[in-house]
Amino acid sequence: MSEFRNAVAKAIEGTPVVDSENGFTVQLDVLDARWWALFARQGLSEGFRTRAAAYWGSPGKRSGHCPTEA
Repeated sequence: MSEFRNAVAKAIEGTPVVDSENGFTVQLDVLDARWWALFARQGLSEGFRTRAAAYWGSPGKRSGHCPTEA
């Protein structure tokens, strides 16, 4: 996961990447000019947060559920 996390952090340099217990969270800010076109195309008017998490075990045992922070 650390290689993927580091690659993401490098690609979005200057945007916070917050580590969590089993992954990381990235939050894009609508006020950041780098993301404005992306937000406009998707009709978003506020921030966007996504979480990447590692799931261990056999693929058949994955729940596919990634809990988000409150």
